[in-house]
Amino acid sequence: MQDQHHPEDPWGWDGELTPVPGFGFFPERVNTELDAVTKEILQQEISVIPDLQIFNLSSAFIGQYKCTILNETWPYLFPDLSLKSQPACPPTWDGSSCLPPTMPGSLAIFPCMESKENVSYLTSSNATRICLSSGYWDWSQPTNYSHCQQKLMDVSGKSEDLDISVLIYLIGYSVSLSALLGALLIFFSFRELRCLRHKIHIGLFSTVCLADISWISTAFLQSLIHSDDNLSAINIWCVSQVFLRYFHLTTFFWMFLEGLYLLLQIQLPLSLAVFNHFHCLLIGWGVPLGIMILWIFLRIFYDDQAEESTAGTEAMQTVLSCPFVKESDTDFYAYKIPVFILLLANTVFLLWIMLIVVSKLHFQTAMDFDRRHYRAAKALVVVIPVLGFTYILTLLGPSATDTPTAYTIFQAVRAALLSTQGAVITLPYCYLNTEVQSILTTRWNRWRMIKTLESECLPSTRKSSLAAHSLNGEKRNRLRTFSFS
Repeated sequence: MQDQHHPEDPWGWDGELTPVPGFGFFPERVNTELDAVTKEILQQEISVIPDLQIFNLSSAFIGQYKCTILNETWPYLFPDLSLKSQPACPPTWDGSSCLPPTMPGSLAIFPCMESKENVSYLTSSNATRICLSSGYWDWSQPTNYSHCQQKLMDVSGKSEDLDISVLIYLIGYSVSLSALLGALLIFFSFRELRCLRHKIHIGLFSTVCLADISWISTAFLQSLIHSDDNLSAINIWCVSQVFLRYFHLTTFFWMFLEGLYLLLQIQLPLSLAVFNHFHCLLIGWGVPLGIMILWIFLRIFYDDQAEESTAGTEAMQTVLSCPFVKESDTDFYAYKIPVFILLLANTVFLLWIMLIVVSKLHFQTAMDFDRRHYRAAKALVVVIPVLGFTYILTLLGPSATDTPTAYTIFQAVRAALLSTQGAVITLPYCYLNTEVQSILTTRWNRWRMIKTLESECLPSTRKSSLAAHSLNGEKRNRLRTFSFS
């Protein structure tokens, strides 16, 4: 905040006032200061929640939080009003707007809010509410929004408030889901793609697809956090964090199975006689489930939940009270360490596999399966960095307050990498895989050949049937002639 012992009119109340939608008419300096303090405090509050940024919150939620800040600081920002002998009506959130501090026995006039219940409004008109002479708002009747008009939908479809990273996430996850669903359809449609190696690919595609769907669902629930009326959505959002972490963890276990299977196929091929799909399901889905049960137990019963923020709205209190969102030591021991162990193990697998396969390819006696192993190892070279590097990006990054430009660029790059990793994984394992391409080509050629034969044989079949029909007619005529004679 600025120095309180400033010369007269430190905020510029004697000058031009700026309309602030849903708040009132303030000097530009007051609004700037209020926005800066709100953003700073809100950023500190949500910094303990992974993947939750201010741009994920609705404008109504941020406006309500800003109103709580104004409620605590208005005597400082409105010095003339606070020094009056009669107590003024304090800033209060009415569900859509922040009623500005108002002299008792007068009418509060403020610009219409930008949105209400997901409907946009023109801010050129004003809303009103009565401040009683006792210094309390008149709650016997609602705020008068009769002059506020709905805004017509922008036909261009552009939105200045839409963050670029949100667009990147939306486009990236749409592309990834389309690619993953297409790959799963291919693998489920052809019996030739049902061996254990292909089933592991299906498991990896499935877990990445579920992780993407879980992220989209969580982001959608996050967008429903408007006000204290959406506490049920916040509780569902809290539970969704468990599913988000579970599917994120299973992704690394299925990636580990990709490396483990290839290593066994190259180094210990006889062991594959006892290593079956049940073991893959147990490692890919069962072990992460056990880790998550332990993580949930530790987060609920052993994490210190005593330090809870008392600032902000009830909705923000509910968000911060969720035991699954704040960073703690439990995350490091029960969640991050298993992920780092899997990444390290896959890195060792990859180096070992490449060393064995490349050494075999140097000999003239290299077999065809050695070349297939080399192609599979190259696919693993793509998958491991994609998943590992993007996970490291979730742990690092510049500060939003110290370097805002670098933070914005980093968020955009991270959004692009995280949202498109599903599509990238499908390239080496499905769409650019020579085995899959060969099966698709064979099936396509077989289908064309059948259609061609059907088209060629159908006319000849019709001719044969007509000839047989005419021959039978002649025979019947001869029999009639013979009988008459």
